Amino acid sequence: MDDLRVPPGPGAPRGIRVPAAELVEHFSRSSGPGGQGVNTTDSRVQLSFDIAATSA
Repeated sequence: MDDLRVPPGPGAPRGIRVPAAELVEHFSRSSGPGGQGVNTTDSRVQLSFDIAATSA
């Protein structure tokens, strides 16, 4: 996984880069309607990090 880069914008005029080592990916089944296989495969991704401990 690459570092997460957020482009410049309000509140972050220089943008933000979160190191990949600080990101946690969690894959799970998506709920609700969808295409074929949506409820049989891990089609939802949750990306999180500890904002209090980040170096970003």
